[in-house]
Amino acid sequence: MTCSIISESRLASHKSITIYLIEQQLKSKRFFDDVESIGLGCYDFQPNLDHLILKNLALDDGSDNTFELYSQVMHKHSQLLKPNFKAIHNRSRKAYSDLVALKRRVAKTK
Repeated sequence: MTCSIISESRLASHKSITIYLIEQQLKSKRFFDDVESIGLGCYDFQPNLDHLILKNLALDDGSDNTFELYSQVMHKHSQLLKPNFKAIHNRSRKAYSDLVALKRRVAKTK
């Protein structure tokens, strides 16, 4: 079941949109990681929402270190996904919280 980011009467909040993007990226990452792990190779068709997520979180500073830390967070959470809508949404919210904490850490080092 797919959840729309647009409610009946208004657009979703910035936070909700970011969590939705994270959710879609985690599901995609998990799927393509699993496909690669069974030997079917990697694909150039894999959707990539990283830039949008980084931009929405104001984490798009262009540094390799920030992107590496972001990638570690996303990889960790994609591996912890359970095949159930509520669990996926909850995992996405946890990833969002971790990324907000990462944003604070990165800001302190500048």
